[in-house]
Amino acid sequence: MRRYRKLPPAKRLRELPCYDPETGLLTWRVRVRGRSKSATSAVAGTRKAQGHIQVGVDGIRYLAHRLIWKMQTGRDPRNDIDHRDLDGCNNRWANLLEVTQTQNNLNRRCQRHSVTGLKGVSHSRCRGKRTGKFIAQVVTPGGKKYLGTFDSAEAAHSAWWAAALEAWGEFARKE
Repeated sequence: MRRYRKLPPAKRLRELPCYDPETGLLTWRVRVRGRSKSATSAVAGTRKAQGHIQVGVDGIRYLAHRLIWKMQTGRDPRNDIDHRDLDGCNNRWANLLEVTQTQNNLNRRCQRHSVTGLKGVSHSRCRGKRTGKFIAQVVTPGGKKYLGTFDSAEAAHSAWWAAALEAWGEFARKE
């Protein structure tokens, strides 16, 4: 399980940034040390390389979606906070969901280095050479499950999608 630093008290968070649940934006409510007078009502935070917004509070940087969770619920998130649409900058309240690390990992796009370009599908091999067929496998709560060998990548992906929906429900992601 990932370890996150403890967030500032909810009362302190509500003093500094103002959160709009419809737009997902945090704006500065008051002038903060080191910021010019025009910085009040300016958008808070900067975009990290991984695509999430990071906000500094009392000299410590936090992920904006975790701060927002605490501002809205009054408690630190117990687990990860997922963005339903995979856009780490979209911090609208309706887009945020508290999930386990496993659930968060399921809600990912297909890996860039995937040879087939389809989640759960790989080339079938015999003695190191491709056979022209495709294997479908799905990760379930009980471990990896072999679904079979198929003549086409699309057929293997369909089998994977059905199994992923059954195993993970709303956390399954097709692409």
